[in-house]
Amino acid sequence: MAKATRRPKEFTQAQLYELKHNPNVSSIEGRNITYTSVFKIAAIRADQDGVRPREIFIRGGFCLEAIGTDTPKRCLQRWRAIFDKYGEKGLMNEGRQRHNRKHWTLEEKLQDKIHVAEEQIRLLKDENAQLKRELRELQKLYAEKPKRLYVRSRVSEY
Repeated sequence: MAKATRRPKEFTQAQLYELKHNPNVSSIEGRNITYTSVFKIAAIRADQDGVRPREIFIRGGFCLEAIGTDTPKRCLQRWRAIFDKYGEKGLMNEGRQRHNRKHWTLEEKLQDKIHVAEEQIRLLKDENAQLKRELRELQKLYAEKPKRLYVRSRVSEY
């Protein structure tokens, strides 16, 4: 049994051109290939019919030397698990989108910090105004009460 070849570290220009123009490829970023949901579903159906993973990818127009000979098997294992758990709708959603975080520019980060600081300032001003009102009410109550002096007598024990 031949050893599975790993995909090379980078795509050649010809491989990139071929992959970008393949209708079964949604996008390519670096070494990551995003396959279309139509291809994923068709691949799962073909796999259920007994077609081998390599054959599915060759029929899909992929060069195994470019993507790696072990890629079809790994992709189908991953897609099968998603299909078993979520059905076709799971394959329709792009998995990477669920975990993407927004990449903020420096200006956006600073604007967000300014917005948070302004909100904190507004809340603190509201709190100060409330405390001032309460202080005025307490001062009014204290002014209305007659002042009494209490003298404690000290008793010494002899």
